[in-house]
Amino acid sequence: GSILISMHAKCGRLHEARNVFNKMLNRDTVAWSAMIGSYVDNEQANLAIELFDQMMYKGIAPIEVTLIYVLKACGDTRDVEKGRFIHNHAIQNGLILYNNIVSAVVDMYARCSELSEAKKVFGDLHARDVVSWTALIGGYLEHGLDAEAIICMDQMQQEGISPNGITFVCSLKACGSIGALDKGREIAIE
Repeated sequence: GSILISMHAKCGRLHEARNVFNKMLNRDTVAWSAMIGSYVDNEQANLAIELFDQMMYKGIAPIEVTLIYVLKACGDTRDVEKGRFIHNHAIQNGLILYNNIVSAVVDMYARCSELSEAKKVFGDLHARDVVSWTALIGGYLEHGLDAEAIICMDQMQQEGISPNGITFVCSLKACGSIGALDKGREIAIE
């Protein structure tokens, strides 16, 4: 059932995906996550959050991917209160140990204009990776803090983390916004 949900969603047929989900007799966490993810991937963040609430109400424990999807939905809708709830849920259930969840929390706070909270969560990370750095850099960029985005990129590289394509795009965009041509060329050469 989960595979059918994902297949329909990837083809943009959310109605069919939801029909498959609704007809499933035993919806496990994977099925719930597939449907929530389908909504997020098809820019239906409000429906993803509603479905997550139903899942929690039914007492079905979310897994890592579920939380990542619903945190993205919270960022998309700028629903910082729901994002805080999910962040606290992850802490209480020991899921905050997963770097992907922490990166999603950083991204959610940054997209909800809670940059100080994003920096705090990021600062508490034991093992920062390119995904968590890029979430913070993207948050700075999204809020017009281009110089901070560039500084963050420099710090990331000083810690020995190589940027990925998204990090490069964000950093070059920040350089363009503040007219840092030399820094942009330096980044482009890397």
